[in-house]
Amino acid sequence: MLNAIIISLLPSVVKKYIYRLKGFNVSKKCKLGFGAIINVEICEIQDYTRVASFSYIKARKLVLEKESKIKSFSYIKAYQVNLGAASIISNFVIIRASHLSESSKINVGKLVHIFPFSVIDCTRGVSIGDYSGIGSFTNIYTHGSYRSILNGYPVDYGDVAIGKNVELTYNVFVAPGVTIHDNSTVAYGAFVNKDVEKDSLCGGLPARTIRNDYLGKELSTEEKNQVLNLIFSALLEELKFKQIDYNQVEYMFDLNTEIGSKKQYIICFSLNEEISVDKKAVFTIGKETCNYKKNDKIIDSIISLYSRYGIRFLRD
Repeated sequence: MLNAIIISLLPSVVKKYIYRLKGFNVSKKCKLGFGAIINVEICEIQDYTRVASFSYIKARKLVLEKESKIKSFSYIKAYQVNLGAASIISNFVIIRASHLSESSKINVGKLVHIFPFSVIDCTRGVSIGDYSGIGSFTNIYTHGSYRSILNGYPVDYGDVAIGKNVELTYNVFVAPGVTIHDNSTVAYGAFVNKDVEKDSLCGGLPARTIRNDYLGKELSTEEKNQVLNLIFSALLEELKFKQIDYNQVEYMFDLNTEIGSKKQYIICFSLNEEISVDKKAVFTIGKETCNYKKNDKIIDSIISLYSRYGIRFLRD
């Protein structure tokens, strides 16, 4: 532990060098903040990952996939931790096992956001599927006990599984052994002690199904274009506010021909695979991809603003 603390105080470049000497698979393109303590036995940290200052990770095995982020003052203690591509663990999130075992695992898919002040108990396994959001002040527990079982009080253990594209809105409590199936939404303040059906909206104390067909509306091509034009206008306003050169950014719905634009940043809904995009940052909404590797203020602003509308990007 003392060695981990000393290493955490070193510059990111030195930390990465030391970790590679220890046999860890740590990308040269990741960033490890000052005071970020990583106390693990097996470690893989991929390209463009960021572990922010004053975060703490203790695990036997840690895998941080490309573009994932662990923000400042987060605390993680588990047997095994896997954070998927472009997923985020926000500030002041606590992920910990009350008592460690080989079952104490958390597996987070891609493009997941765990918002601030959430608590996840991974005494048993916790899985969170792709595209899901865990709202602020949410509590997820896999273990519940305090008073003696010999006096008839319950002791609960059970894995928690949260499917793909699930939204736990805010201040939700999930009890041990619960499965929340794909595309479900759990309303503010709910206490979830039973499985939640696919495509449903549930809420209450305890939570009950309010709708079991809670699906988004499929927009026409014209409607999508109108919405994306409005989002692009919001992006330009934000870049102006930040005093960033917005003249380098262009939106096109469908790129079926060679990109003739002289602008550096192109946002489009669909892109012909044969089109050359050399020396341009192209964001393809339909595929959730960005072809450009570097970080700069415009790319960060595009990714941040579009994520507010549920549109996310992974670098190719």
